[in-house]
Amino acid sequence: INLWRTLSKNFIKKLKINSMKNIFASALLISSSILCFGQETFQFKVKFQAQSSYQTEMKTEMLSKMSDDENLIPGFESKMLMDFQLVTKTESSNQQGNLPFEINYSKLDTKMFVNGKELPNVSSEAQKSVLGLKLKGIENENGRTYLIEKSEIPAELKSSIDNMINSMSMLSFYPKETFKVGDSHEIIVPFKLSLQEGLNMELKINAIYKLTKLDSENAYFDIKMTSKGEILPTDQIKIVIDEYVLSGKMKVNKKDHNVIDAYYSGPMNMTMFVNSMKI
Repeated sequence: INLWRTLSKNFIKKLKINSMKNIFASALLISSSILCFGQETFQFKVKFQAQSSYQTEMKTEMLSKMSDDENLIPGFESKMLMDFQLVTKTESSNQQGNLPFEINYSKLDTKMFVNGKELPNVSSEAQKSVLGLKLKGIENENGRTYLIEKSEIPAELKSSIDNMINSMSMLSFYPKETFKVGDSHEIIVPFKLSLQEGLNMELKINAIYKLTKLDSENAYFDIKMTSKGEILPTDQIKIVIDEYVLSGKMKVNKKDHNVIDAYYSGPMNMTMFVNSMKI
């Protein structure tokens, strides 16, 4: 009987110890799961910080080939290279909730080639004018608005700067959903491309963001952008987007959610109808 009592007591003690271990392990597992969930999710909340400075470099290489049914423009190939560096400085938010910012160009380099031959593109006087140019804007809960005085921009650079500003505006459109690693979310991004003076092409781009990795400082995304449809910039011109597919990667800072590094590449095939001519 005494032996049975001793064995029973030891069994109960062991049972209690094992039960406490299981409860502790379960609590630790739940705590770890909550901690991991907090570390492995990301949501875009892109905002400038007040009284801060940001440096941005944008490089673009655009290759174009053109042909027509009547062979009036045989073998036309062009390449445009653009390299912009700019510095954005923010002030303090005002009473209306607007955060003013100012953009200064620190570098401007554009080159244009047609059939392998470099064409005169931007004069040194125009470059100096742009490097001394200050573009202003505001950021609030509705996003970023760029306030540009067109009269201050040299005529030969208006299209390039318009396209650069439009590209920067694209960086303020992101999915609102919360991401976990492996999640994909989609958003429609409006984009306007200046083809020449007075002729603009407006697109609605379907952008898919996939979160591929999170580390202690950054979030990493794979991005795919597609678009199709017809555009009517004038009564005499119709543009049909046959194929527009851009693929790329993006690295975003987890602290202020601004883009650290991004690149995109891919084809854009379109058919242009000018009166009765098909290009």
